[in-house]
Amino acid sequence: MTTRIIKREDLAQVVNDWGSGRMSSTEVLNWANALYPSDEVDYDDWEEDNSVTNEILAALDMLDMNLALPEDVAVYLEFLSHPSASSRAATPSSSADLMRLIMTAAGHAFAKCFHIRDFYSLQHSSLVRRSLNLER
Repeated sequence: MTTRIIKREDLAQVVNDWGSGRMSSTEVLNWANALYPSDEVDYDDWEEDNSVTNEILAALDMLDMNLALPEDVAVYLEFLSHPSASSRAATPSSSADLMRLIMTAAGHAFAKCFHIRDFYSLQHSSLVRRSLNLER
């Protein structure tokens, strides 16, 4: 069986498609669910036990639980743009760092105000964000 290698560029394409509306959150979640975790997938940016690609794919696999929105695409792309772990200083290096970046005030407010099942119907609504005073 052949191992599929996932690159940062692959994830950036999916994240950009999600942000532009070419992919829905459900499609991104299903795509990530099919790939993570899997023994048939590996990443081209492993350094010791750390991979930015792995962390982003894991975050996309939990899109619904994290209440992430397409408006958060810049956070994912910023994380993907960081150089390798050994050459970066004071930059995100773990899933905890990534989650701190992703869990914005909007995410916390949605978690308090809306049940998870409502997430997909509300996520594209900037009116909801504006009405809750969540615009950044």
